[in-house]
Amino acid sequence: MRVSHDQASATLTIMTLPDRIIRTLSAVPLGALLAMGWLTAQESPSATYRITSFGTGEAAEHRYSNTPGGDAVEVFRAHVSNPVKAKLREGEFLDFFEEGGEEPVFSLSVPAGNRSDLLVLLIEEEGKVKPVLLDLKELRLEPGGQFVYNLLSVPVAVQCGEKSRPVFVRPGKSASIPPPKEDKVVQSVFYEGSEGKPVEFSSSLYFKDEGARHLLFCHGKAGDKRPKLTPVAIYQQQEEKNDGR
Repeated sequence: MRVSHDQASATLTIMTLPDRIIRTLSAVPLGALLAMGWLTAQESPSATYRITSFGTGEAAEHRYSNTPGGDAVEVFRAHVSNPVKAKLREGEFLDFFEEGGEEPVFSLSVPAGNRSDLLVLLIEEEGKVKPVLLDLKELRLEPGGQFVYNLLSVPVAVQCGEKSRPVFVRPGKSASIPPPKEDKVVQSVFYEGSEGKPVEFSSSLYFKDEGARHLLFCHGKAGDKRPKLTPVAIYQQQEEKNDGR
């Protein structure tokens, strides 16, 4: 590639061989092009993520952008956004800004490796928002299977089908649930009550959908009569879009 610069006309001409494609950027000083990063050898690292929220807070909706004044992403409780692509600050940090803010309200460190299939969880508890980053590729969910995330201080058990063996999840841990053999089953979720006895706090019909990845979040706060269960489904159509809404 040959680069020539005519200072009199402030014209930058780039010639690429062997195709000899010539592109001319006229009336733009070379210094301005450098400042804008047009001649940078490599682009800044980026990450692609989805975002959702759940918990006991009053706000059911949030709006965040990844740069000051950037396009805002609407975040709804128990609803997963379409994929959003954002540049990483210093090649590592994913920043989130409130509208009009100049400083990020929170930042997440994104390890090198998988940066294209991430889920940001906003856990609302006692008026505060705790962000958590999940690597969806690491879950390795089978089609129609589920992933349980236990945020309680006691163990939980998930029984997907009346004749299936319950899957136990310790506090602060997670586990995968294999897909049921039937297309429709009754799914029950229990927590460990007093004297170690199981207490059912959720019972519902589970429809096996091999076109989605299903996430279950068990959470609650002090004073609640029973824990809460928030299901989140990520569908194939969400994975194919990239409009940030």
